Amino acid sequence: MGSLSPVVYSVREKFIGLTSLSSSSCIYRVPEHLRRTSKEEYTPMVVSIGPLHHGDAMLLPMEEQKVGYFLALLQKTEKDLPSCVGVIKRHANEIRECYAEKISTSENAFIEMVLFDSAFVIETFLKSNGIHEVEETDRIFSRPGLIGQVIRDMKLLENQLPFFILEKLYNFMMQPESPSEYFRTMTFKFFKVEPRVSIPDIKHFVDLFRTCSMPQTLRDPREKGKGKIEFRARVTELQEAGVRFEKRPESQSCKNSLLDVEFDDKGILKIPQLKLQDDTESFFRNLVAYEQCHHLLDSYIIDYIALLDFLINTPKDVETLVDKEIIVNWLGNSEEATDVFKSLFKQVNIVSSNFYHSSLCDQLEKFYKTPWHRYVVVPWHRYVGTLKRKYFAHQLAVISIFTAIVYLVLSFIQAITGVISVSQSGSSHG
Repeated sequence: MGSLSPVVYSVREKFIGLTSLSSSSCIYRVPEHLRRTSKEEYTPMVVSIGPLHHGDAMLLPMEEQKVGYFLALLQKTEKDLPSCVGVIKRHANEIRECYAEKISTSENAFIEMVLFDSAFVIETFLKSNGIHEVEETDRIFSRPGLIGQVIRDMKLLENQLPFFILEKLYNFMMQPESPSEYFRTMTFKFFKVEPRVSIPDIKHFVDLFRTCSMPQTLRDPREKGKGKIEFRARVTELQEAGVRFEKRPESQSCKNSLLDVEFDDKGILKIPQLKLQDDTESFFRNLVAYEQCHHLLDSYIIDYIALLDFLINTPKDVETLVDKEIIVNWLGNSEEATDVFKSLFKQVNIVSSNFYHSSLCDQLEKFYKTPWHRYVVVPWHRYVGTLKRKYFAHQLAVISIFTAIVYLVLSFIQAITGVISVSQSGSSHG
């Protein structure tokens, strides 16, 4: 028994050191199976926000700017340092509980980090919105392109602070008096988002982007578990079956909602416009990662990405949607855009029984598989497509064929005219 004592002691120590996942947890490291697909899309490039990337060597140059921003904020607001530290210290444990993993940073170092990072975010917002002046020596706003990288880093799941602590420090230092001065208003302006409804609880910036992207009609809780993913067809296949594609027009009621895809009884699939740009892949990947960790049984972004993955498989699919102004492709070419859509859904887990677009896919399947569309429309479109590929691949071929047809027609008319003339001449001599 005596030989077991050190083992018993060690195990008990581990029991004491156990930490349970808080119900407040909402900031996560990206799951490894997602990170392996594209590590750089989840990793900050210029600035760390929060503890998960704090101290990374590549991001250290921005630490001095954080200190400078906090000092400028203190001077402009005339607040004292101890009071600002107190705001963070009173909520230190609450902040820690927002992270899904144990943060081993000491209490003082943690408070200091949160203070500098929060002040950096606040001062960046204030300068961007023109409330605070941008000095010539500013390292961010005086360098073209750097603010774009900062914004990109603020949209990463692993690079977040709880929204509530940003709001509390901002309210203490700025003491806003009107809604236009509220931190939420500053946030919406900075990220150029317009929530359609009031958002009572914002967990962090990624959570805000997800909320702003939610469809007008959420899934009915009574329908959970009744969905399925069975019918999958590409844009070109649906088009061959007679489905028409249209950009869903924007209105105040559905602004920012990419997920409001609908198929009407006239055979028109209406899809909100999506702008593909340099940070689009990173933006969606981090939203997907957040849902994988926090909303897997109630996912919307994942389901939207799955739908795009079904629809888009070739550059031709992208080109069709670009022609219909459903996609605005700023990436350069259709092949690159296709690669983005193909990669977004790799290694992503989806609960098929809760698939949000299940009803939409059912409607498309019924339309696609009706006898008229299956045995008449689809073969006809494929036949015409074959003719186009075989005979009209080049503009010169089109001109040549057109010229030949015109020549044959004119020759035929000339021959008929000649026959008629001869016939009339013979009759007059008779």
